[in-house]
Amino acid sequence: MPQHNSILSKRQDFCVTAGTDPRETNQHSLARLTLPRAKKLAGATPLAPGLDLAVTWSPSRQDRVDRGLVAAPVTGRLIVIRLTRCGYRPVELLLFTTVAAAIGPAELAALYLKRWDIELSLRHFKAQIGLGELRAKSPGMAKRELFTGAQGYNLVRGAMLVSAAIHGESPAAMSFAKARAELTYLLIASALAPQVGTASWEAMFARIATGKLKPHRKTRPPEPRLKRHRRETFPPLRGDRAAARHRSLPSDEPSTVKS
Repeated sequence: MPQHNSILSKRQDFCVTAGTDPRETNQHSLARLTLPRAKKLAGATPLAPGLDLAVTWSPSRQDRVDRGLVAAPVTGRLIVIRLTRCGYRPVELLLFTTVAAAIGPAELAALYLKRWDIELSLRHFKAQIGLGELRAKSPGMAKRELFTGAQGYNLVRGAMLVSAAIHGESPAAMSFAKARAELTYLLIASALAPQVGTASWEAMFARIATGKLKPHRKTRPPEPRLKRHRRETFPPLRGDRAAARHRSLPSDEPSTVKS
């Protein structure tokens, strides 16, 4: 990866991310922690919102690190951020980062929230490019299959960016499947008829711009975190259930309840 990039990771992938020494890769890490791992890093310090504590992460025997990476202690910051949103339950983010203290917790939280866009890109990468499951049988071929798929994905994304720049649209509002189909059609047509000119590419970018995603549903209104009590149809059961059955029997039916 290029230098000075940041690696965002979720809670399950923290050991792989933090296990990479940033001094070797020239990259920063920003990872969300599980509560037990955050407590272990914090030690006796309570995990209160607003905490920004300098810590050193050391791998345990249960942490797994990819081959070729160094499982060395990493110095960073443990940050606790409480996110509140109208109509939703508050969420506490337990973050570990190697970014310098000049970057505040609010900026780090905003950076971590961009991980959702990365998840959407990974979904397209798996579903639309077909790389949810690699078919190669060897590590070398699996790497080639993955890199080839990444090149195709970047080609489609590049066409979407050009179309968005020409027609003043947002790339996030465009259909990835539409762009992939249009680009595939034009590349096949160009291979069969080399005289395809610039007008065909401009027409393709125009068609890509028309492929809009369905608008999101309306914003959910804030709901009070309250529960309305509803009375039950039947009265509550008090005492022994067998005795209650005995009381419910008709007077002319013999009782089977033992005294």
